[in-house]
Order: sequence, then structure tokens, then C-alpha cells
Amino acid sequence: MRGLPASPADHVLMTLAIKRAGKFVDLEHIREKLCRDAGREFTPEETKNLLDSLASRGLVQERDGEYALSPAGRDFFERRWREIRDELNQDYLKVYRAKRYYPQVSDVILDFCRDRYVSVFRLFTGRAWLQRKLGPKWITIKSEEDIQYWLDIHGIDFIPYIHRIGSDRPDWLVIDFDAGRKVSFDQTKKVVAAAADVLAGYGVEPAAKFSGSRGFPLWGTLQPPHPPGGYAPDRRGGGEGGMGRGRR
Repeated sequence: MRGLPASPADHVLMTLAIKRAGKFVDLEHIREKLCRDAGREFTPEETKNLLDSLASRGLVQERDGEYALSPAGRDFFERRWREIRDELNQDYLKVYRAKRYYPQVSDVILDFCRDRYVSVFRLFTGRAWLQRKLGPKWITIKSEEDIQYWLDIHGIDFIPYIHRIGSDRPDWLVIDFDAGRKVSFDQTKKVVAAAADVLAGYGVEPAAKFSGSRGFPLWGTLQPPHPPGGYAPDRRGGGEGGMGRGRR
């Protein structure tokens, strides 16, 4: 069922809702996003009148010509977006929902990211990429502040490496199963169940997780390997944490 149409005011609230609490932005920034998301041009005067109207309702705060969402505005938008979700900027909505969700599960995120490098999937309107380094350093997530830092710059997925820092052997097995045009969601679930049975036969006890979209990552913990005597990894050509080809 298609949602209700979004008004220009809704697009303004969406733009401000993805900013951290207390973050003020200038009118031109808001106008640029409003024109893009509403699909028509707005003059600076029209944009200011719209912001003044939202401020009169207590949804927006103004300070020295800059604007931020008020606490009441955040409460209002948290109810409102569900009614108009199909009409909003979908990339912004994903960022907004990530910023609402991850702080509630930060302890779990930190547990999975402990002692591992992490790739962060970042999303802007029409642009997305997987970031592995911050400057010359590999990314690590060690605190709630680290999580919030990446959320504020539109990081919406945290993907820990399957091996620990300093190790050349993975201790996790992760397999993604996604439904598609030729494989239905129900068929995908059957494949995941069959794969779990196969892994269990090899002594791996996997756990399935619904991705929230169209698939299931299957996770398993691997025991430390017992290579033949005299074995040592060959690191020639291997990247950071790479396994190389190995030699005896």
C-alpha cells in the first residue's frame, strides 16, 4: 500500500532529522536538499517561510540564521515518517533509521567488532561506498563514540573482518544467502536451512540472521586450525591480514 504524499515541510524535517541533535545548518543547505527531494525549485524566501512555519509549531529551532530540529520536532518526525516513507529520500531514511537503531544495540556491535578491523558502508544520496581505512589506518570500532562518529558521517553498516587483528587465520565463517529474481524468499530459507545442516555435519554450529532486506547471513565460529608440522604461511602478495598461499 502506497503511503501518504510528503509535503515540502516533511522533506525539510527529513533533512534536519539525520543531523545529530543540536546540529544547526544554514538556510541554503536546507534549500538545496528541499529542491532536490521535493522535485521543484524553492526560493530562499519560500524556504525561510517554510522554516518559520515549522518554528512556529515548535518543530524547528532557529539560531543566528541557522536551523535545527527541536526535541518536539524529533518526536513528531519519528511518528510522521512511517506515514510517508515511500515519498521520502530513501537514502536519507536509511541513514535516519540507522542512527535511531545502532545506539540501542551498541554493546552488541562493540562485542562483534572487538579486536577486529571493520569496514563501514557509507551512504549519501545517490552515492555509496565501503570504507576500510581512515587516512592511512585501518578502521576499528572500540567505543560508542566511534559508532556515533560513523553514524554522523552516514555510516549505516559495520562489517567486522572474519579474522582478528594480527591473525592470518579466520575464526568466523560467514555466508550470505540472498533471494533474487529467480530464487524466491521461501526457497532461500530452505537453502539456508540445508546449508546449516551441512555445516553442522562438519562440527560447525551456525546461527542464521535475517538481514532485514532479502537474505540471511549464516554465521559460524571456527576452531583454531591444526596445520601439518613445519607449515608456515607464505605472505608474498598477501594484503593486510591476507592468508597467502602457504608452504611446507
